[in-house]
Amino acid sequence: MKAVSLKGYKDRFELVIHDTAGFAQIKKELADLLAKVHEDKQYKDKEMAVIVQTGMRQLTTPQEDELKKLFEPYPLLSVAEFKAEVVLRTTAAKAVADVQTRVDTSIVRSGQDKQLTGDVLFMGTVHDGGTLRAEGNIYALGALEGIICAGTKQPDAVIVGNLSRVQQVRIGTAVAIIADEDETQLSAPTTVAFAEDETVKFTPLTEFLKKQPKFFAEKEVF
Repeated sequence: MKAVSLKGYKDRFELVIHDTAGFAQIKKELADLLAKVHEDKQYKDKEMAVIVQTGMRQLTTPQEDELKKLFEPYPLLSVAEFKAEVVLRTTAAKAVADVQTRVDTSIVRSGQDKQLTGDVLFMGTVHDGGTLRAEGNIYALGALEGIICAGTKQPDAVIVGNLSRVQQVRIGTAVAIIADEDETQLSAPTTVAFAEDETVKFTPLTEFLKKQPKFFAEKEVF
């Protein structure tokens, strides 16, 4: 069985590396194949990108570099990308972690800056002068003072909790100084803060659920 095979298209090649083949065999057959393509008259003066399909094999970075070196004698051929039908465990773990809601019970004291990934169910305490940051949403059941920042990587994030004593709320690039806010906006036991038109806005949780009833169901929170 061949270790590599090539499919030609109008503006690119698709190189298929069979995932059961040994790497040494792959390199040898690829070198021979590239030499043949280089001599083929229909491709002789034509720049072609090569997409490398590795199937169920995940090449390491050094292995990718070794294959790229085989293309160096042929400047009209270049590797556009490597594609695999599998992902590294670390990549998969990160992808799963990014969509999970974490539970955090930290105490963030004055001067501390607590940074969390993904969405957070916060059951701790943020003291005056402390800062709590999350890449996604913050659902707070604990006591909040200080600065609360959501959506550092997700500008459509929300902050849910008792926000009546916080100093500042940030969602993405939008900022609200709570001392400047109308107290009636934060009188509800549970308030939702969200960004709209680069401005932080506040609404009671009950009103937010009327407007977006599926929001928390989709997040599997509350």
